[in-house]
Amino acid sequence: MIAGVGGQPIDRMVELLAAAAEAAGQAFASTAPRGVSVLGGSRLAQVSVGECWSPVVTEDTGGLLLALEVGEALRFAKYCAGDGAVLSDTLRLPPAAPPDGRPYPGQAEVEPALREVVRTVHLTDFRALAGEAGPEHAYAALLGAASEVRGLDPLKEGWKPGLKAAGATNEELQAFKAGASWAASLKL
Repeated sequence: MIAGVGGQPIDRMVELLAAAAEAAGQAFASTAPRGVSVLGGSRLAQVSVGECWSPVVTEDTGGLLLALEVGEALRFAKYCAGDGAVLSDTLRLPPAAPPDGRPYPGQAEVEPALREVVRTVHLTDFRALAGEAGPEHAYAALLGAASEVRGLDPLKEGWKPGLKAAGATNEELQAFKAGASWAASLKL
């Protein structure tokens, strides 16, 4: 699953992931990113790689949650299996007008809550990790990190040709490599 808010490049992440799956000869299915696509609205794309009946991920079944915003990681953690993994940017984008007045959670509140339901949780500043590519390419660093997660092994040989086929920019490639190096150092 890929979670974020309106204005974040979830569609591009799905496109790059689909291209990697195709290049690796793996089946790929996804839901269109759902949610409010205007700036700040919650969005979720559900994806399946390999043989599957449906891209729809039901509660407690997803293997990996990629989140571009820390609050969205918490919002959609219920779809991640207990033995799954969450990779999330530490970016915090509180809504302009919270519906109930409660403070919007940050990393300090989200990380322990995620660890209560998901075994593997990694929150990091993917905007900084994107390095010289720029913080706007955090999504590519997040995908790079995902490329090293156990469970996405079938895509291993598809990333490089898939990124090329999808027209990945030099900045996207640079950020992807930075994310992959970070994740490899953690042995995800």
